[in-house]
Amino acid sequence: MLKEPRLPRSLAPLLIFVCTVLLPIRAPAACDQPAPDDTHPPRLVVCNPHPGRPIRFVVYGDTRFTPIPVEDISNSRARQALVHKIATEHPAAIFIGGDIPFVGAQRRDYDQYLLETKPWSDLRIPVFPVLGNHEYLIDPNPATRTFCNRDDLDTPCLKNWWNAFNNLPLRPHRWYSVAVGTGLIALVLDSDSNLTPGSPQRTWLEHQIADLHPNSPPEFLLILLHRPPVRDTHDPVGPNEREIATYLTAVSKDLPVKVIVVGSHVHNYERYQTPDGTVFIVSGGGGAHPHIIADRRPDDQFSPSPFAHSVNFHYMVFELTPHRLSVTVLRWDPDTNTHQPWTTADTFNIDSRHPRVAQ
Repeated sequence: MLKEPRLPRSLAPLLIFVCTVLLPIRAPAACDQPAPDDTHPPRLVVCNPHPGRPIRFVVYGDTRFTPIPVEDISNSRARQALVHKIATEHPAAIFIGGDIPFVGAQRRDYDQYLLETKPWSDLRIPVFPVLGNHEYLIDPNPATRTFCNRDDLDTPCLKNWWNAFNNLPLRPHRWYSVAVGTGLIALVLDSDSNLTPGSPQRTWLEHQIADLHPNSPPEFLLILLHRPPVRDTHDPVGPNEREIATYLTAVSKDLPVKVIVVGSHVHNYERYQTPDGTVFIVSGGGGAHPHIIADRRPDDQFSPSPFAHSVNFHYMVFELTPHRLSVTVLRWDPDTNTHQPWTTADTFNIDSRHPRVAQ
């Protein structure tokens, strides 16, 4: 009679680890994205990889991927530490708020992005990019700095951006939307293109907001753009951002959704909230040369933090549940604590305006 094969005792702990830890980790669910449409910006989709559980996604910006090893441009250690830590979160999606390359006209910087973010592509995590000013940059020399024409769709700047994210049907568009489950809509804008009333982008934005139906809206509206409409006074707000801030102030109090606006551009972290509950966030700690904010605005809710006047390389984890959006800010600082470089810099909740069952 043949003996029943037995598992060697030495392999039993390994099998338990594989079955209980590794196998439950699932890649983000594959969603069917819309076919390319030259006429209308797409509405992309993020599926919940764990139906019935919260959807978790990451937002951060100002990475400046480049092979140039100069910390005054970008801190490659911070950049890579953030990428690897984000991969361990296994998010359903990642939104990058612009300035993904150092020089948008240089394909090599997008090649560096693809190389360094291989941990994300290996896990099939969808990445949704925002256009920043560096996406349009041709010559970074301060004395001769030049940019691509924002409205010329045939420039190497936009071609490089579309090619780097060719798994998404973005071409020939610069702004688009993303449905995250059924509870949140993200509107991705280009703050370097016209946002004044009557412009194509502003008209599209107003139509997207007008289409939020009072009887069955998502619970949250996330607006992503590179230049933050509300930020510290050391970096003056431009006309496009001012237009968006004015428009949202006028309409958000009457919307059936809670509005969250995330910008980057300033290489640090800031958080504000208006009386009607609209939240404005600055998240630009993705690796670009950091900005120290010496004197924060009194309404910056990050002002009391012990990290308020520090370098803040960071990313944000959003967790979407019915009626609530929870945000955790993870900060990387190996110089303070070499054994545990990660700390929680900020946490807060945003409750929906009219609770309903999301997801």
